[in-house]
Amino acid sequence: AVARSRLLERRDDDPLAQPGLERRVHRVAAGVSWAQPWGAVTLGLAQDSREFTGQRAPHRFGSLSFSIAFD
Repeated sequence: AVARSRLLERRDDDPLAQPGLERRVHRVAAGVSWAQPWGAVTLGLAQDSREFTGQRAPHRFGSLSFSIAFD
C-alpha cells in the first residue's frame, strides 16, 4: 500500500503542476551469489516503476557485498 506523501505537495507559488499518484507501482528484483568455503560475493539489483506522473526516472538501486568466513 502507498500512503499519501506530503513531500509531493506543491507550494502555491511553485510553477510546476501538482504530480498525480500512480495507482500501481511495480518492482523487479534479481540477485546472484557466489559462495566458497572462505566466503561469498553477492549482487542484488532492483527497479521500481514510477510512483507518480511527471517523475523523470524510475527508482533503481543495488547492493554488492563481500563477506569472509572466520572460523
